[in-house]
Amino acid sequence: MTPITYEDAANLLGMVPESVRHATARGVLTKLPRFGKAQPIIKEQVLLFQGKRLSLNALSDSELDAWQQLDRLSREPIVEQTMSLEMLEDLIEQRVASRVDPVMDAMGALLRQIGASYDQIEAARHQPQREVPKGVPFPVRLGKRKPALA
Repeated sequence: MTPITYEDAANLLGMVPESVRHATARGVLTKLPRFGKAQPIIKEQVLLFQGKRLSLNALSDSELDAWQQLDRLSREPIVEQTMSLEMLEDLIEQRVASRVDPVMDAMGALLRQIGASYDQIEAARHQPQREVPKGVPFPVRLGKRKPALA
């Protein structure tokens, strides 16, 4: 049994995490022992519902047997003792990845923008500048001149 967060389960099923929370509250998905703030559920049980509604009625007989076996195993006290360290490591790894990946994507986008701006600046530096003819005041004003004040 592999622990998985509600967010990761929602990504696997292509739905919002709130739907996974509701299914867990209805007893369709089984909770594993809590570690800190994270409430994991069973990944193998989530995979039974891929492409289906989150309802026990959507499962075939063999899938329902597998669901019941996973549910039964998760309630045994031995599972809590033997899986606790593995579950904690998996949960930490999942949480870190879910927090770090979006930050890395944003940093990559910023670096691409900085690189594009730098390229524009470098291109502008290497373009020849227009020369202003000698004797012409800068900037040259076109249009009507104002009368001089006396």
